Amino acid sequence: MTAKPASALGALQPSHALLDGASARVCANPRGPMAEWLRRGLQILARRFDSGSGLQTAANSATVAAFVVVSAAFLHRAPVHAGGPPTAATAAAALEGRWSNAVQFAQAPAFLKRPPAAGFPYPWLDRQHASFRIVAAPQLTGVDGQAMYLEWRKDGLGGDGAGGPVSRQRLWVFNPGAEGTTMAFYSFRTPADFEGASGTAERFSALGPEDLVGYGPTCTLSVAPAPAGWTAAIAENCSIIAQSGRSMRLQARITLAGDTLFYEEAGQLADGRYAFRVPGGIAYEFSRIAK
Repeated sequence: MTAKPASALGALQPSHALLDGASARVCANPRGPMAEWLRRGLQILARRFDSGSGLQTAANSATVAAFVVVSAAFLHRAPVHAGGPPTAATAAAALEGRWSNAVQFAQAPAFLKRPPAAGFPYPWLDRQHASFRIVAAPQLTGVDGQAMYLEWRKDGLGGDGAGGPVSRQRLWVFNPGAEGTTMAFYSFRTPADFEGASGTAERFSALGPEDLVGYGPTCTLSVAPAPAGWTAAIAENCSIIAQSGRSMRLQARITLAGDTLFYEEAGQLADGRYAFRVPGGIAYEFSRIAK
């Protein structure tokens, strides 16, 4: 995806490396919500997502049927209303900590434990370890905003996810607004400079718009109350022009429910085919392992 230089944060454009995001436990809607870029590992694959051959509108019917059955095992619907609207501060504070989807992965059937593939040829699920830390980034947040640095590492089978290879790095910025809290998301122009740096205050305090690549105001997520937490969904009109020149609609939802975090994302082409879907059908279900 193309990225244009910008002097103002609102003018930031998407980078060529695609994103990441979330929908409740299972995407009941085949157009399923989701969002955020991928880097290293998954990001390498993401570059193929819009240019590789064999993009699919759905997996083969037998696999999809099995996937639907498995999806039902992960799905339990929750009431729509819960508490008051989250503020930028409370939304960020509730997310801070370390998370892992090791339990979800261990309980998943074998056919889901496959590597990611371009488009959506089959359902898949991998294991991720996620770290979220509130950082001071005054050039980006204003007085009441909150900046969240996230760093995900891919778990090896039986390995320590906290020390695994980095799969993504992002900056999420929660901002108050007249219609409620919103969340903007950005990738780093030089991600290696921030890897493992969630405790390095000076590095983030100097962070400015020129250090980031983003999607612009139409791709911000609206944050709303959800049972024991909040949910954030990307705007339906979030559309980008990929590096290949094709238009792609980004979909994303992130749901925090107490000590459980659901995360899912997708990019859908104009003809309905998926350029990518992360994870492959079922949302990541992270459990908090440390505050």
